[in-house]
Amino acid sequence: MAAQPRILFVEDEQYLNEKLLRYIVAHDINAVAATTLQEATAKLAEGGFSGVLLDIMLPIGEGQPAGLNPLTGGIELLRRLRQGEIAGADTALPVVCLTGRTEATIEQQIKTLGVKAFLNKPETMRTVLNALQDALGLPVKE
Repeated sequence: MAAQPRILFVEDEQYLNEKLLRYIVAHDINAVAATTLQEATAKLAEGGFSGVLLDIMLPIGEGQPAGLNPLTGGIELLRRLRQGEIAGADTALPVVCLTGRTEATIEQQIKTLGVKAFLNKPETMRTVLNALQDALGLPVKE
């Protein structure tokens, strides 16, 4: 039997975090939560993740460089991941982005950083799960 995939779920909205986390875990994907850029960076550095489900509007957290836009902490995390700035993290991890931001420039910026899917909130939990399963190379169940 293959090991369950393990994802990092980065979302600062507690209600959505808890609800979607339970749903993902109930569908045989092990999920670890983070709520800030700082926390997500530390967890990614631990390694062992199969993918990331990432909110774009993410708080920065303590000890981060001044000048980072708190509305795009998720983009900063994705940039750091792709550029190899998070020691121990796989730069090619599949990433699914989930955001309430609908500006075309945000979507273009994210896509240039190699995301597998870009989903706008609100989205059904089934759609998020399907995008995650597809990104991880798992069978997608409709």
